[in-house]
Amino acid sequence: NDVTFASIYNNQGTINVNTGGSLTVNGPTQIGYSGTVGAMNISAGTVNLNGDFIIGTSGTVTCSNSPTINITGNWTNNKTFTAASSQVNFTGTTAQTIGGGATTTFNNLKINNAAGISLGINTNVSNILDLTSGLITTGAFTLTSSSTSNTSIINYNASSYVNGKLARNFT
Repeated sequence: NDVTFASIYNNQGTINVNTGGSLTVNGPTQIGYSGTVGAMNISAGTVNLNGDFIIGTSGTVTCSNSPTINITGNWTNNKTFTAASSQVNFTGTTAQTIGGGATTTFNNLKINNAAGISLGINTNVSNILDLTSGLITTGAFTLTSSSTSNTSIINYNASSYVNGKLARNFT
């Protein structure tokens, strides 16, 4: 079923998002709040994060199957994100950031934000990088596309591309 919250600060518990359901958070979401252990398991369905998403230093977010995560705020990973076959869509209307103290590896990453995305840490995409709208500005960091498929980076054009360091695997 579908559930909506104003914000979530998870400590010492587990949030499970299962097949067929959706979780919408209209504010910040922090997993592993204030240094306490917290977890989120997303086995399928859709998670709509209409605010910042923070994986704390004691937090873990684990995807299984093929869930979709839509985010309009910033993504901060300070511990563990396991992508599985997930799709993460950055859909904000103001500039967004991917950062934190731990590198995030996304499975499928879609940028659909004309205001763009900035990297605050090295970031990996293991399958599809979709540049529908907006720039990814890497600054001092590197965006790595680890798929060797020649169709692993899609929808790039003169106004949607990686502005900075892009590393790509080839066979």
